[in-house]
Amino acid sequence: MIHTMKQEIVVTNLRIPKQQWIEIKVRSAELGISANEYIKKILTATTNLESISDTIKKVTKKSKKKVSFYDAMIMLSKIPQGKQKFDLSKDDKIIYGD
Repeated sequence: MIHTMKQEIVVTNLRIPKQQWIEIKVRSAELGISANEYIKKILTATTNLESISDTIKKVTKKSKKKVSFYDAMIMLSKIPQGKQKFDLSKDDKIIYGD
């Protein structure tokens, strides 16, 4: 196990067909990243998509008609996210004004 400042990293073996490994190596090389980084990006994207999908299902559950993805995103954007206000950083205030 490797410990970093951000999080604990688990080193594991991954068993996949050789042809799939070659495809991963080729695609990651095309992107200029390691196969490890490519696989982590895929896992993160997949997890995020599943999370978004679950949230959309919850938001559209009350609707009696089929909701398009666009309408679901509009509905999602209208859900209050709390009352926490964020101020601009000092640099942003210089760039964008108060």
